[in-house]
Amino acid sequence: MDKKREFNDALSSLVEKAADKGNILDADEVKAAFDGIIDYEQMKDPVIKYLTGQGISISGITDGNKKAASSAKQPHISELEKNFVEMYKEDIKHVDILDEEQHIELIRRHISGENLLNELAEQNLHLVMNIVDDFSKCGLTMGDMIQEGNLGLIEGISCYDGDADIEQFRTHLTGYITDAINDAIDEQNSSSRIGNHIADRANALDHASTELAKDLEREPTLAELSEYLSLDEDEVERVMKMSLDALTIEGEE
Repeated sequence: MDKKREFNDALSSLVEKAADKGNILDADEVKAAFDGIIDYEQMKDPVIKYLTGQGISISGITDGNKKAASSAKQPHISELEKNFVEMYKEDIKHVDILDEEQHIELIRRHISGENLLNELAEQNLHLVMNIVDDFSKCGLTMGDMIQEGNLGLIEGISCYDGDADIEQFRTHLTGYITDAINDAIDEQNSSSRIGNHIADRANALDHASTELAKDLEREPTLAELSEYLSLDEDEVERVMKMSLDALTIEGEE
């Protein structure tokens, strides 16, 4: 059972490592992760299949699947979403852009105590759009990124305490906007990884229940499921509960 737990932990660690590396792993580091745990050559195919199922490309093995996996991660964009993005772009076009001296004066008045948040936000909406355009195939729709970027823009303006210098101000805002979008992407990826992991466990539990019921000619006990799956009984119960919760939610919709 300890080896099975180490194997599952190694898989989870690889998924987390891949998230920090653009969903790309090297074949050698995948093999090294299971050193002393399993006969990797014997288990290589199911390991690679699991990782690619998480949208991870293995350099030297699955490079050809990288493009398809990346495309599969793209969220569906509704008509409402498209309309929102188009309206946002139109709003930017209709902003009366101040010249540099006027913009600096706005910044100076803001840091002196006047509340010019709305005016400064309007003048810097284009920053959000420019930064959003730099992100592609990240798992978030453009509309979501714009909303998160706007929150970062507002936060950046609100906490700015630097000089009345337009370059310093824009650099400060760019950092806040970028961080806000990256945080949203990280949260989305984390939720997806956790969801996929639980789904895999639920599928394994369902398979185990079916196979054991056939062999035993009765419903298996918690202890029997635990032994079959090489998981703690508490973990089996947790997966069972989450599966039941999901069915309950689906039934209420």
